[in-house]
Amino acid sequence: MDISNVRVGIIGATGVVGKQVLEILSQRELVPRSIHLAASKKSVGETLEFMGETLDVVELTDDFFEEVDVVICSAGSKMSQTFLNQKNLSKVVAIDNCSYFRMNKDVPLIIPEINGEVLSQKPPKNIIANPNCTTIAMLMAIAPIHKSMPIESVICSSYQSVSGAGQKGIEELSMQVQTIFQMGESTNKVFSHRIAFNCIPVIGALDEDGYSEEENKMKNETKKILDQNINVSSTCVRVPTFVGHGLSLTLQMKSPVVINEVRELLASAKGVKLLDAPEHNIYPILTDCQAKDDVYVGRVRHGLNESSVNMWVVSDNLRKGAALNAVQILEDVIEKNWFKN
Repeated sequence: MDISNVRVGIIGATGVVGKQVLEILSQRELVPRSIHLAASKKSVGETLEFMGETLDVVELTDDFFEEVDVVICSAGSKMSQTFLNQKNLSKVVAIDNCSYFRMNKDVPLIIPEINGEVLSQKPPKNIIANPNCTTIAMLMAIAPIHKSMPIESVICSSYQSVSGAGQKGIEELSMQVQTIFQMGESTNKVFSHRIAFNCIPVIGALDEDGYSEEENKMKNETKKILDQNINVSSTCVRVPTFVGHGLSLTLQMKSPVVINEVRELLASAKGVKLLDAPEHNIYPILTDCQAKDDVYVGRVRHGLNESSVNMWVVSDNLRKGAALNAVQILEDVIEKNWFKN
């Protein structure tokens, strides 16, 4: 089925990810039969541009699902829990960007380059989950390696920008920087501490073992998407940058590896760009990945032994980490002609 025959809805359209979805659809020249925008009540009356057309934003209600064949939802767990139900999705496919459905056994958790084959059949709940932005960046880097050189464990330290907390996170960092430069006293509402010129080593609620919600997402989602036998231990840190997440990874393999072979696997992987000549100051930095689709990898080297590999990864968390991955799933399901006529 051509997308020109499909009615597309974007839920959470006024958020940073929703706007990115519109931008990516335009960049990829994906023009649906019609496009419908919904958000919370406070966004009603706003308009957004798409391919020269001005679109109105409406409040999300059950009636919205009568007007669409597929929705990309980036409005948070509460909205997904409320509206992505059996009644509303009886004839609609939902691509959901929040965490609510990710670990549901009847909901596929998809990174198209890695496990897109899971979508050979229509999911029973008509819901496809988008993974966490940090999980996507990590798995895009390690999956090409794991297929040839099995990985036993991953230790990850992440450096996550404030846009991971949405528009309010961006605004809080911007406000705090301006206030501090004006010698004023900053306040924090979005983050647990001041984020300007600071780092916060907890993202999300802590469990009884001291691991944060973000850290547990990376562990659990990796097992569901890539391999149940991979162990993942993460420390996720919020840093004062606006867009782009960085990850320092240590991979422990089952047997010794040759670093140049690891580089070759990364260089040939779809959606991955290898920048790895540190002696010439060539390695991924956040400004490389911003507004880009690829996940960037560099600083590839042995770890503590010949069976371990260290690497550095950066990715635009709003694009491949969220909106782009959802649009890629949309392209896949449209090709499969799952929608009503």
